Amino acid sequence: MPLKKQAMTDAVSEVYAQALIEIAEEHGELETVAAELRELDRLIVEEPDMMRIMRNLAISKREKAGFIQRVFQGRFSDTLYKFLQVVNEKDRLVSLAGIVVAYDEMLRDRKNVVRVDAWVARELDAVEIAAVSQSIGESLGGKTVELEQQVDESLIGGLKIKVGDKLIDASVSSQLKLMQQRLIEIGREKAREKAASMS
Repeated sequence: MPLKKQAMTDAVSEVYAQALIEIAEEHGELETVAAELRELDRLIVEEPDMMRIMRNLAISKREKAGFIQRVFQGRFSDTLYKFLQVVNEKDRLVSLAGIVVAYDEMLRDRKNVVRVDAWVARELDAVEIAAVSQSIGESLGGKTVELEQQVDESLIGGLKIKVGDKLIDASVSSQLKLMQQRLIEIGREKAREKAASMS
């Protein structure tokens, strides 16, 4: 989801996302609501004026309710439409982007799926993606991995991966930097030893 790169979740957005996921599950609409949230995500990114209206404290809740009705009723399921009205009533529209991200993360967790960002020296083909995804998934306890790759030619070879907040650097350039630092340290140690032996 695009908002992954620009929205952070917090306690409030997680509480509302949890409520939405429970309601969606009751109605058998987990995936429907997920797809609608992806559409909402796209609208938030592509139509910044829409979020400015919903976040504007000078606009009353009643006016915002009318705006939500005009824009979203009939476009989204009753489940998501009514949820948006509740979020407005509780003055939490400012948390909407975080709620979208939190719902996505919670649904992935339920499905034992994890999103992994990978930086590679060259674009991986489908076979390589499958192999890397399987290897990472096994190391994470059997999770299904959705791999999103980004080419970074400065890596030379190997890859860097990010799972949640954890960054694992297994690139060749990183290994070369470590080797260079170690050689510098060895050189300094030898220089100190030589100086000590001359004194």
